Amino acid sequence: MKKVLLFASMAAVMASCSDDDSANTAVSLGGTWKVTALTSGTPVDINMDGNASTNLIAETGCFGNTKLVFGANNTVVLYAEEFTFDATAEDLTCEIQPAQNGTYVQDGNTVAVTVGEYVVEFTKSGNTMTASEVDEEWGNTTTVFTKQ
Repeated sequence: MKKVLLFASMAAVMASCSDDDSANTAVSLGGTWKVTALTSGTPVDINMDGNASTNLIAETGCFGNTKLVFGANNTVVLYAEEFTFDATAEDLTCEIQPAQNGTYVQDGNTVAVTVGEYVVEFTKSGNTMTASEVDEEWGNTTTVFTKQ
């Protein structure tokens, strides 16, 4: 059985910078940000429908309930959804993990989120935050959170 936890797969993220920080910081971080896109660099057919895709939300039916809730005093709570896949039974299951507390630091349009031992850097642009990384299994992975 294979487990993939969204936040863990985003560790060691490389974030890009913009010259116009004022436009990117206009939307407050406070509140709920939900995963609205999760793509892999390598097409996969996890749902075994015969069509490989880079859209990991569509392929798994999972991750769409993953969210970050930014609070006071630079605190954040991660609600992560993961999937398990039993290849023998060809069974995919989505599970919401217990909430995990963390912290964040914002510097212009860069938001560094720390939960446990994982640090992820997002690039914030308006009401979206994007993180990208190179993952051995999934290739170039991009995650987009949108403020709700």
